[in-house]
This record gives sequence, C-alpha cells and structure tokens, in this order.
Amino acid sequence: MRKEYTRIYLSPVRVLVYPYESAFLHVESGREGVPVLFRSAVTLDVEAQMREAGVMPKNARKEPCDSVFQEFEFMSFMYGSLAAAIQEGDEAACDLWQGRVERFLDEHALKWMPAFMERTIEHSGEGLYASFARIALVFLGMLSEEVVEREKELV
Repeated sequence: MRKEYTRIYLSPVRVLVYPYESAFLHVESGREGVPVLFRSAVTLDVEAQMREAGVMPKNARKEPCDSVFQEFEFMSFMYGSLAAAIQEGDEAACDLWQGRVERFLDEHALKWMPAFMERTIEHSGEGLYASFARIALVFLGMLSEEVVEREKELV
C-alpha cells in the first residue's frame, strides 16, 4: 500500500494525483506552476468551515486541511453531529448541521472528490487505491443525487 500511495500521491519526480483539493484543482484546471498547499483560498475556506464547526485536525500545522482524508473525516464529523441532533430531536441543531453539510458538499467535496477518485482509478489500475476510489465514488454519487434532489425542491 505504501508503494502505491507514494507512486500516485507523493512521487518526488511528478505527483500523479494531488490528494489536496486546492492542488488537485490547480492541476485539473491546467494552471501553470507548482500548486500552493497551505495558504490557498480553498485551503483557508476548508479550515474556516472546520473551525466554524468546532473541529480542527490534530496535524493542521503539518498537513493542509483540504486533504482528501481530512475532508472525509470532516464530513464524517458533520454527519455524526447531524445524526446526534436528529436522535435528540433538536430541530435547530438539525438545521445547523444540515446547512453545514450542504455548504461543504456544494463548495468543496463534490467539486473535486469525484474527479480525484477517477484520477486515482486511472493511475492505480487494479491496485488497492482504485478499489477504495470506486467505493468512494458510489458514496459521492449518492451525495450528488441528494444535492440534485434538494435543488429540485428549491425550484
């Protein structure tokens, strides 16, 4: 797993797929130069949304908050908080957490994670990370459908 991870995401010669939203989008959009990791507008917004929700990764000073891993952990935290609010019957908390989840999906996760997973599959072939990416694509597809349904309700 370590060799495949290094080959895809950390190659010292040429990173095949950046595991950070800001860097990934930089490359996908065809921008020139090396992407900035820590102080991009995207990274700062992800960090701001995490702070607003009252959570920050332990390693936020060493690892950008917009890594695919941190963003999935953040979504897990928000969905867990939403589930707790539902279980407690706290409508105000439900609205708060649902709003945070929707905002994060719209502004971050669904803007890059599906393409990230597709690039991972491309470069992993039949490797383990391709399997992880395929599972993540199913999950992200379900979230995308949820967003589409929500937008239909607003129209």
